Amino acid sequence: MTDANSGGVVLIVDDTPTNLEVLFETLSADGFKVLVAVDGESALEQAALASPDVILLDVMMPDIDGFETCRRLKASEETRSIPVIFMTALSETVDKVRGFELGAVDYITKPFQQKEVSIRVATHVRMRNLQREVESANAKLARNNTYLEQRIAERTVDLAEANARLRKLNRSYSRFVPSAFLDMLGRASINDIRLGDQVETVATLMFVGIRGFTRRTETLKPDERLRFLNRYMKRVAPAIREHNGFVDKYVGDSVMALFPHAPEDAVLAASAIHVALEDFDLSSIGMFDGRPGNLRVGIGLHRGGMLLGTTGEDERMECTVISDVVDCTALLERLTKRFAVDTLLSDPMHRTLSEEVRADTRKIAKVRFDANGDPMAIHELFANDEGDQRALKRETRELFEAALADYENSDFAATRSGLGKLLERNPRDRVARRLFRRAQHFLGEGAPPGWSGIYEVPKL
Repeated sequence: MTDANSGGVVLIVDDTPTNLEVLFETLSADGFKVLVAVDGESALEQAALASPDVILLDVMMPDIDGFETCRRLKASEETRSIPVIFMTALSETVDKVRGFELGAVDYITKPFQQKEVSIRVATHVRMRNLQREVESANAKLARNNTYLEQRIAERTVDLAEANARLRKLNRSYSRFVPSAFLDMLGRASINDIRLGDQVETVATLMFVGIRGFTRRTETLKPDERLRFLNRYMKRVAPAIREHNGFVDKYVGDSVMALFPHAPEDAVLAASAIHVALEDFDLSSIGMFDGRPGNLRVGIGLHRGGMLLGTTGEDERMECTVISDVVDCTALLERLTKRFAVDTLLSDPMHRTLSEEVRADTRKIAKVRFDANGDPMAIHELFANDEGDQRALKRETRELFEAALADYENSDFAATRSGLGKLLERNPRDRVARRLFRRAQHFLGEGAPPGWSGIYEVPKL
């Protein structure tokens, strides 16, 4: 047992010299380093200083007995973990229970057998060493955990910073390619876009343009014109985004936007744009012509099938919409000026709207965008008309559309009669007045040869 016990430290506490001598010789012969104490006080001092692997503690001692000594050992942080083996001639169970309750790990009954003492001490020394190894491993594990937690915290900070940079980068990218466009192409990032990416969809297209932009800005310097356009776009673009749309491109003063979801989104966005521009100040850039809120825009809305994709070449590409819908929508925006309305809807767009939204619309003409194409009805959206115009146009819608049908059937007298009644109720209806004058002109001069009641839209 000598090699196995080499290095183990045992403290023997006994007030009987014979017992000390026998135990000292036995344990020393087994390879233990042996310390001795003859009373409880000296035992407490040596235990604190030497931190032995095991304490053999006699129960019956003067002054401080073994039970009190054990209690104090277990009360101290320095000595609490040292195994205590009681040595006693007491054989009552109650005494053994008391010792175990105080923290003892074993009992040796006097007179003791030397081999039994050696085996019990060796067992508890090994257990003590194992305990130290476990404590050391736990301490190392705790240090490793602390290190890992620190590293995880550092990596978490690094990751958060990287994510913040990525979000900032994505926001920067989205200024050039809308995230909604990426979603429709099935791409997670602008880095994933490839030339020729495409998807077919049905959506609503919007064109917004300033009335008389060239005339209004021709006296402005280039930098003044740019500042004006940016101020204007800052009013228009948010209204589009707030209603589930996104700007596809800016072309001069025109804004082309896409609404991939409900068609009503585009109608609400059109109304929001008109509201956003009501107090647009033109006086600061020399465009004020005598009345506030005089910046007027025309908006065209059309719905249909289209191809969204990337075009260009590997070093320079852009996302775009390819469809006849684009040209038709741009032409609708131009027609708002001719028909003196703020917003025009194509018939395919109009048919998809709810009854509630259509209550603020009326058919105002039949047009042909292509000489070889079919004619299409176009509808005025008057939800943003000033004052009582919205209510009056609702009240007179049937009267107006009946007069329009007469006009398309070349019954100009009936047209003039119906619109005359309408204008008595709403003399400020510019669309009705324009049609009234045209019918009156045809009554006097006759319709042009080949006239069909369809307005042929000039090409862009």
